[in-house]
Amino acid sequence: MTFIRGLKFTTKGGPGDPGSGHHGHAGRPGSIGGSVPSGGQGGQVSKSDAAKQIRRGLEDLKGGGRGHLSTLARGREGWEKIRNAVNLLGPEWQKRYEQLKNDHLDEQKKKDPYGYSLDKAERYAAKQLLKELK
Repeated sequence: MTFIRGLKFTTKGGPGDPGSGHHGHAGRPGSIGGSVPSGGQGGQVSKSDAAKQIRRGLEDLKGGGRGHLSTLARGREGWEKIRNAVNLLGPEWQKRYEQLKNDHLDEQKKKDPYGYSLDKAERYAAKQLLKELK
C-alpha cells in the first residue's frame, strides 16, 4: 500500500484564482470557453464550433490507464469542454442533452438496476448530440 503525504494540486491563473468568475462573456468564436453559467446566455457559438469542442472533450475522456492523475485531470477537462459547449449552444440544446442522458439512464436501469452509469449516459448523450449537430 502506498501513502502520499502533502500532495497538493494548484493551478496558476486557473479557475478559482482571484479575478476568476462570471465576467459576462460566453467564449470567443472558434475557441469555446468563457464564464456564462449553465442556463445562462446561449446560442453564442456555432454548431460546428460546439461539435469540435464536444469531440475534443470525448477524446480527452479516452485517456490512458485508470487511476493516473494525468488521466483523471484529462477526464475532468473533457467533461468541462463538453458541458461548456452544450451550455453555449443554449437552453434548447441543454434540454436535449439532459433528455438524451436521462433516457439512456432509464434504459440502463431497466437492463440492470444496479449497474447503470452516469458516466456512460453522459458519453452517450454527447455522442448523440454530435450526430444531431451535423
